[in-house]
Amino acid sequence: DPQNEYLEIVIRETARIEAMLAEQLQYARLERPRLRMQGLNTVLQEALQRSSETLVRRRVRLLKKLAPDLPELLLDAPRIQRVVENVLAYALECVSMGGRIQVESRRAGGYVLVEIAFDGQRQGGDLLEQLFVPFATGPASGAAVGLGMAQQIVREHGGEVRVRGESDWSTIFSFTLPVAGNEDR
Repeated sequence: DPQNEYLEIVIRETARIEAMLAEQLQYARLERPRLRMQGLNTVLQEALQRSSETLVRRRVRLLKKLAPDLPELLLDAPRIQRVVENVLAYALECVSMGGRIQVESRRAGGYVLVEIAFDGQRQGGDLLEQLFVPFATGPASGAAVGLGMAQQIVREHGGEVRVRGESDWSTIFSFTLPVAGNEDR
């Protein structure tokens, strides 16, 4: 049928919209985190594993720099995985076929820092401000719900999310999680 291609597009876009709406509902009723002591690198590896199929299909080169000496942190592992997956999903929307994504973890003073950098089209300053607004409209509106949820989860863990651009990478998302007193929360 010559219309089969159009039907496949409609089905794919419907699935994308359903996933976006489900994420908006999840964002609206986020429960309290279930915290326990865990290694952050293990959580990062699991999130990367879940995104590996898309990385391979898009021929995106993944560069990992995970510090081996990170202390265990009090985390809700599935939620932190969700943070990484949401940022990776945004990165995969922006990076071109055959591009690069780098995931790095390291200790930075009293915090553990995770950076997810990618090359792709650089967003202007006004657009960067809209990235974490869950129900904004514009070029990043689909990813904004996931990024808004990621920001909320990191804040619940006592951390902070930032985004910037540098010469080698068009966009670098970073989030911090506190080390000192972390086990007391």
